[in-house]
Amino acid sequence: MPKYTVLWEWEEAFDKFGFNDGDGMVFAGLVEDFIDSLGYESNLDGGMHNSYFNSIKDKSGKELLSVMPNGDEIDVGYSDPREYLPESLVQKLDEHFNDDLVYVQNGSGYEVRYHGE
Repeated sequence: MPKYTVLWEWEEAFDKFGFNDGDGMVFAGLVEDFIDSLGYESNLDGGMHNSYFNSIKDKSGKELLSVMPNGDEIDVGYSDPREYLPESLVQKLDEHFNDDLVYVQNGSGYEVRYHGE
């Protein structure tokens, strides 16, 4: 059976033009599911064919996509998420979405595998 590899990074789920501007497989929902599993409340927005985060709230209800640590406003869809997300969340995203993690598409969605399985 033919196979192909899609290389992507979790940061693309915060980029208006991520995932080749939505022309390929869009994994923003997988990033959203992981963030939500950590206790955050998140929401995706998008254009005609791409999804990206427009809101993430922490457990206290504080919006994380409004102001940079230096006080500048976040330009949602354009700003680098590593500059405004809490360091602990960035670390968890890096640990989870690493080179060993593989998502295999099947008829009902995605199945998680690790290289060598």
